[in-house]
Amino acid sequence: MVHGFGPAVYRTVEGTQDVISSPVSGERFFTAIYQIRTDQGFGFGQFDMDHFYAYFTSSATNTNLLPPHNNFKVINWIYGP
Repeated sequence: MVHGFGPAVYRTVEGTQDVISSPVSGERFFTAIYQIRTDQGFGFGQFDMDHFYAYFTSSATNTNLLPPHNNFKVINWIYGP
């Protein structure tokens, strides 16, 4: 599962194509690739998704936010035609 974030963009891709609407040349984006742990009765799957979403969308303004685990990578990129 891949989540992409940028200005007002949040996408979940599970083996399908996804399009960012109205990108502007030079606009900065990043893509986060992370593990969603198997629940095994503890609810980790939803916990991971909710906490990564909060971490990647709010950590610039809330420095107390931490990712739920360290098994993730971030790819920064700039849109260009």
